[in-house]
Amino acid sequence: MAYLIDGHNLLGILSDITLQSADKEEKLVQKLRPYFAYLRQNAHVFFDGGVVGSRAQLKLGNIQVFFARQGSSADALIAQRIRTHPNPSELVLVSNDRQLLQIARNNRARWMTASQFAQELSNYKPQKQANPTKLSSEEVTEWLTLFGQGDTSDS
Repeated sequence: MAYLIDGHNLLGILSDITLQSADKEEKLVQKLRPYFAYLRQNAHVFFDGGVVGSRAQLKLGNIQVFFARQGSSADALIAQRIRTHPNPSELVLVSNDRQLLQIARNNRARWMTASQFAQELSNYKPQKQANPTKLSSEEVTEWLTLFGQGDTSDS
């Protein structure tokens, strides 16, 4: 399953990232990364207005980011993705755009509003990683010696 996220649409819903922020797209992707890693799902995030001369697509872990080039829009890219996907029921559209939601329905793709997704995202609490086991200084020396990085003057 892959999520198709209308990036600026979702940004308009989130309270912790403002649309006026210069790095709003990056902040959104950073917010989504742990959530989709936890879900073990792929996300495709679409934004309008990529920077001229920059890459139209980026991949960060299981999140792929697409920037609509001049003369296109994020909505057009999302609609095309839904219409041309071999199995649209494997897609989940995240948008408040009525036209996109209708395209998802017509193609039997799953969908949720950006508001619903924002609520799910706000309910997600990242799992705290267990404290890594700390090695004693003797164990560190043993490992360094084993891999040829430690003091081996006594050999």
